[in-house]
Amino acid sequence: SDLGRSCFGNGAGIVRLEVRASQLVGTPRPLENDPGDWRAFTHATPHPGPGPWPGVKRAGDPFLASARSACLSLGLDEAILADGEGYVLEGSRSGLVVLDASGDLVTPDPRRGGVRSIGLEILGEALPELTPRDLPLETLWQAREVVAVNAVRGARRVRTLDKRALGPPSGTGLASRLAEVLEGSVG
Repeated sequence: SDLGRSCFGNGAGIVRLEVRASQLVGTPRPLENDPGDWRAFTHATPHPGPGPWPGVKRAGDPFLASARSACLSLGLDEAILADGEGYVLEGSRSGLVVLDASGDLVTPDPRRGGVRSIGLEILGEALPELTPRDLPLETLWQAREVVAVNAVRGARRVRTLDKRALGPPSGTGLASRLAEVLEGSVG
């Protein structure tokens, strides 16, 4: 808490811990005020897949850096990442939860190469109905709701993808439900 106050004062932020050349390095980052509903786009470059360390988040990963940079340059909140076969893996800064057209609560199968999300782990423990599966990109267009989840930021409804509305205008309440679960796990 002393480190947080020295880095952020009364504001909110995180200190990202990374291992670099066998040293633990902490990098402070303030949390920006994320909107409640996010706007996303489909990143044009296919996700490279599991790689040599499946599920591990690598801060210097050039693919994720490229996706985040494209997101910022477009003024959007999230980049949706799919592999060369058209299956969704994750967002550039969050995991994804989808209430699909049939009412199933699903998340992209981690075996395809997405990062092991702490937020998804928390939700998976609290919501046994949340199941991983292969999610073709078309699943998002037909979904009742798509939610970006992050253990630090919480749950954010993905309102548009590639400038097209996702789900019903008022949503289903899934983002609020997931946010409550995530907030309850912290406090």
